[in-house]
Amino acid sequence: MLKDQKIYFLIAKVLRICFYLSFGVIAFGLILFVFHPETRSPLGGKTLISLSWSPDDLFCLNPFAWINVGIFSLLFTPFAVVVVSFFAFLFSEERIYSLVSAGVLLILILSLALALR
Repeated sequence: MLKDQKIYFLIAKVLRICFYLSFGVIAFGLILFVFHPETRSPLGGKTLISLSWSPDDLFCLNPFAWINVGIFSLLFTPFAVVVVSFFAFLFSEERIYSLVSAGVLLILILSLALALR
């Protein structure tokens, strides 16, 4: 039972870390948005969630790039939890749960591949 609790605490810790990281990045992007008057127009002709930003936009403190990174990291959270769950169950020799986690991971990877196609 102690091994199971460690796995669940690890999964909860990954969820918390990913959420707080995403929240912090989105909050930083919103603060940049408020204090940069040139970005006050309604999205400045840009869509808020876009794959067209570059890492240079982050270094130039573009608020939309920071918000996008925060949203993408929030979307990445379930994937990270499934990966951590898979390896945690695999190392604790829980074969059924590791197979279920591997199946969910496969579905996530296939859906991402089909979406980017």
